[in-house]
Amino acid sequence: MQYRLQDGDIQIPNDWQDETMYIFRAPETEGYNIVLNRTPIPHGVEPIEHLKSQFLLIKENLNEYIETAKEPVMVDSQEYRLVSYHWKSPEGAVYQMNLMIVIGQMLLSMTATSAQVITESQKVLLQKIMTSFVTVKSSES
Repeated sequence: MQYRLQDGDIQIPNDWQDETMYIFRAPETEGYNIVLNRTPIPHGVEPIEHLKSQFLLIKENLNEYIETAKEPVMVDSQEYRLVSYHWKSPEGAVYQMNLMIVIGQMLLSMTATSAQVITESQKVLLQKIMTSFVTVKSSES
């Protein structure tokens, strides 16, 4: 399989799975980032059920997890949930916003992370970035 990176192409064996991860960091003065990763949905599992189970895994596995908001958002003409929460890592408090969307048999997760409380203006910007996603198929139509 040929895979296009921003800087060029790489040849990967056909039986490898693409679990791409992208990290976008705001200027250091802002102190937050957005990580995008994609993972295949297991064969035989309904995509929406998988999405729900991934949110449950987050909730169950993060130390002192507290959900602060769950808002409906539109992404590529479909409704999803943008979940805001904070939890305690070994390094201290972590504040996150997470949006997971289904693209065929792939789950795309977008997570904004900050060591500081995410301000309202930052939240607006991060939500705007996350909901700007359009699938390649949709953008080529």
